[in-house]
Amino acid sequence: MKLDVFTHVFPRRFFDRMLEVAGELGDMGKRVRGLTTLYDLDRRFRVMDEFGDDYRQVLSLASPPIESYASPSQAVELARLANEGMADLVEKHRDRFPAFVAALPMNDVEAALRELERAAGELGARGVQLFTNVRGRPLDGRDLRSGMALIAAGLAADGAVTVEGHFVGRLTGVQFEAAQGSSVLEEKALRAARNRGR
Repeated sequence: MKLDVFTHVFPRRFFDRMLEVAGELGDMGKRVRGLTTLYDLDRRFRVMDEFGDDYRQVLSLASPPIESYASPSQAVELARLANEGMADLVEKHRDRFPAFVAALPMNDVEAALRELERAAGELGARGVQLFTNVRGRPLDGRDLRSGMALIAAGLAADGAVTVEGHFVGRLTGVQFEAAQGSSVLEEKALRAARNRGR
């Protein structure tokens, strides 16, 4: 099987609402409207068929980042539409789209955390797409740091805890055993996750 893990899409309901909210979007808007395989499934399937019967795509939302053109409340609505649309595409066309990664409204960190939980828990997202900044602010900036730590931290069924893909320790019961060499940032992420769970 050929698995393409960085393929972009605009689910139709999301795309229509994005155009209402964002307007023309300048050059980026012109570009995304011209890439019809982002929102026209028939065209997308024809292109996919050129790569053979065993070609699959993991879906993610195309640029621009939602928060770059939408207010926080609009970004929440758009992220929900995007994730529901991608989940629907996976459900209806699992033979072509085995998974999707969630879009988040990063100009509202608390809403982003709620949407991440919903997208992963209810809709089946297998990951999350993050851009390099949020409206020009770095992801490790003061106003984003605690939310980013929670997004980056993961807990496996066997208790393994990862931060940004790196094993940092294991939960045993309700105790956490830090891995040798774990960083201060990782410890902060774990404290934030623990405190959020209370």
